[in-house]
Amino acid sequence: MLTTVDRALKASASGPLTVGTGSDTCRIDDSQVSVLLYSSIGEDTDPPRAFLAVPRAAVLSRAARGTAPTPLSPATLRHLLHGAAEPSGVQAAVLRGDVAAPRDPEAYWRDIERSRAAHPVFGPMTNNIAPYAFWDRPPP
Repeated sequence: MLTTVDRALKASASGPLTVGTGSDTCRIDDSQVSVLLYSSIGEDTDPPRAFLAVPRAAVLSRAARGTAPTPLSPATLRHLLHGAAEPSGVQAAVLRGDVAAPRDPEAYWRDIERSRAAHPVFGPMTNNIAPYAFWDRPPP
């Protein structure tokens, strides 16, 4: 699995990968591969792990090799491409209520760059700017 992820990240950094089929086809780059993986690990139980290990790995493996794309959940693709509703939206609001988020995009860029070496798959994604950086400050 890790070899597949590494191969997909390298391939997508060189050029977008084609995933999905039919009207649900899209092209994703290295910034979206992590989101595709992350969206299937919402809980640490066997069903999500199996979904990540087989269907998502197959999609990424075929895309990295440039072979015929594999079908992928339209909901996942809509979230990747358009930020369509997904379950972590409420989580963002809760996280935002805990502390004030930096508003300077450069602060996020520095965090992204610092995270790349130690956490190449999820570091850039989890340190990236989020919409709540621009929300009003939380009430006291």
